[in-house]
Amino acid sequence: MKGLVHCSFCAEKIYEGEEGFKLLGRYICEKCEKKIVDSTVEDKSYFLLKEKVRNIWFTC
Repeated sequence: MKGLVHCSFCAEKIYEGEEGFKLLGRYICEKCEKKIVDSTVEDKSYFLLKEKVRNIWFTC
């Protein structure tokens, strides 16, 4: 049985391995994954998303 984990971006509960993906041991839900993939430099949220990914990278 898959366990519940929290998205590292929005803290939403997701089932491990069923939605989203794992980045350096941290889970990112499907909704946040879509935001990351669809964002452009012109988007207001781009730099926030970039910082969150950067924080995951540097805290591991």
